[in-house]
Amino acid sequence: MNIGVVALLFLFPLFLLATSFTRIFIVLSFIRKGLGEIALPSGQIMFGLALLFSFLVMNEPFQKIYDQSLTPFLEGKKSGAQAIKESEIPLREFMSTQVSKSDLDFVSQYTKASVKSNSSPTPFLVLLGAFSLSELKKGLYLGFIIWVPFLIIDLLSSLLISTLSLHSLNVQIVSIPLKVLLFLALDGWKLLFGTIAESYWVR
Repeated sequence: MNIGVVALLFLFPLFLLATSFTRIFIVLSFIRKGLGEIALPSGQIMFGLALLFSFLVMNEPFQKIYDQSLTPFLEGKKSGAQAIKESEIPLREFMSTQVSKSDLDFVSQYTKASVKSNSSPTPFLVLLGAFSLSELKKGLYLGFIIWVPFLIIDLLSSLLISTLSLHSLNVQIVSIPLKVLLFLALDGWKLLFGTIAESYWVR
């Protein structure tokens, strides 16, 4: 197998962690869980949507990587190692705007790296670790905020069924149509991806 292909397979998971994919996928998972037992869209579609909207959110850094690293590599003007090294720069710029000093300090304390000096750049793996933690926290926060209305509908449906003494009726039979109608009435997909994009200050 070509060494370049092996390198790409190895770097792909790290590449996903250095993008908006984690936050988007977590939020989509909350949406899928909040809608209930219908389990739609499927997990594969959610993965594809997360990947697609990661490319949209990160259009600017990806364009820089394509113009400054990938194209020169394909034209033979740069080596593979040089192209990979230079592709770090747009990702580093993107990640640096999303992490806090506390996350950097937390990750750096378990390594020999130091982030105290402003003159030297933060090691890429330290920045990646801090960014991943930040994305997990922000993804869970956004997902929880979006999931709350679904939870309220479940509680109200359960209360309605108990009030009417329809104990044999499954709560999901009542709550799922209400949640789908609410999601559609609010134009949920636009609202969802607009909220995610705004969380990255994308205009």
